[in-house]
Amino acid sequence: MLKLENPETLDISRALLAPAIRKSAAIAGLAALCIGAPSGPAVADGIASIKHMSISTQGMATGTVHVISTDGKTWNKIKSGSAQFAGQMKVDTKWPGYVDKVAVFLGKCSGHACDGSARIYAADTSARDFVKSETFGFNPTKLVSALIDGSAIYNHGKRIIDECNKGLQADGPTKERSFNQLIQLTLGANTGKALYKKNFQNEIGLVENPDHVAHGQVAIKVYCEPAAPPPESAEVRLPLKMTDLKLFLSTYSNAVSKPSIGLTCKKGQVLVRAKTNREGPVKLRLWTQVGKGPMQSQLIEVWSTSVGGGNYQAEFEKWISVSKNSVLKARVEDLITKPVGFHAGWKNLSLKCQSPGAGGFAQQQKPDSSAGKPNAGKQNGRVIKGNKAGGRKTKIGKRKPRPAVNRPDPGKALMKGLFPKRVQKNQRVRPARNTQTRPKPRKPQQRRIGNGRFMKKNR
Repeated sequence: MLKLENPETLDISRALLAPAIRKSAAIAGLAALCIGAPSGPAVADGIASIKHMSISTQGMATGTVHVISTDGKTWNKIKSGSAQFAGQMKVDTKWPGYVDKVAVFLGKCSGHACDGSARIYAADTSARDFVKSETFGFNPTKLVSALIDGSAIYNHGKRIIDECNKGLQADGPTKERSFNQLIQLTLGANTGKALYKKNFQNEIGLVENPDHVAHGQVAIKVYCEPAAPPPESAEVRLPLKMTDLKLFLSTYSNAVSKPSIGLTCKKGQVLVRAKTNREGPVKLRLWTQVGKGPMQSQLIEVWSTSVGGGNYQAEFEKWISVSKNSVLKARVEDLITKPVGFHAGWKNLSLKCQSPGAGGFAQQQKPDSSAGKPNAGKQNGRVIKGNKAGGRKTKIGKRKPRPAVNRPDPGKALMKGLFPKRVQKNQRVRPARNTQTRPKPRKPQQRRIGNGRFMKKNR
């Protein structure tokens, strides 16, 4: 270590090193901020910036909004019930932002206007981004507090009642009416800024004044019930009875599921249709079985409404997904008719899958019609058929044509007999050959008598 004994020299050295020391301290402070040192600030206050935010729905809402009349003059009240729909929420923030809480409101609102709107979903997220699919359920009576375009005066409940009253008759709300109504939706989010997740601030309470909002909509069916009969006729009202019950199993070309990569399977639709003598609640029990799996039972509660012509009907729909070739079995029974109600089924539906590399949906092979029959099959390309086991086999095929037989003309044969052929001069006539076979002559035996001579001996 260098020691400076002269005070003047020490002052000069400090003056020369001061700028370098200040620059090093600034770099060290910035590094401590980046690595989250305890001495530096780790949380930045404020609202996060949003790159993308949306709420989307899938199809119509299930359930029906029932509007009734309490005074017999106009439709003026929404009946309590249940409805639900499927949707997806997305909130994508810019760094270093994060999503603290989210909520979904019926109607269209923003800021403090959402405080009085009907909230149907709320969640604490504490994440950089938020993406989730959810099934939202609500009571239709909440539509009276669902704002339209942020208006504090007009709401979806009032709009539905006004639409029902467009069908008033001369004697009041005596004719039923139904239509589809679009309901506005709002996705609200409270956000913040922080460098690290451990510094996220989770505020206490629900989203009431959201920092950011996104809007969507969903359609729902509305049924305007006719005015109730007067009290004196209520006693003679017919009890609810079922008149018909049907079960339908079907598949559609565009209704498929993908249980794994490259595998596509048909989805089965189970449709139950019940007819009643009047409107009212219908209770059914549905039994389903996929392949050799367990039998499943489901209690169904639907509402029978008018379909015109004095007919009342209720429907229930369910989709079944599989991961391999399977057979769907279904049965439905009536629970409102006593002692024994209607029932439909069992019905079967084949759900087929398309495996990777196949040209189409796998077809089940038909059994060979010749399997199990005795002496049946193919041998050397020829079809062999026998009546009994071990019996004579007969070749079945195209019969060969018989060769043509050249028969002499009887007229020509007669002429040859009457006029024999002339023999020319110096021509040798060959005698007719005796067709009878003659025995060959026996060769005489010889006996040696000496000096090489032989003597013939005839026998």
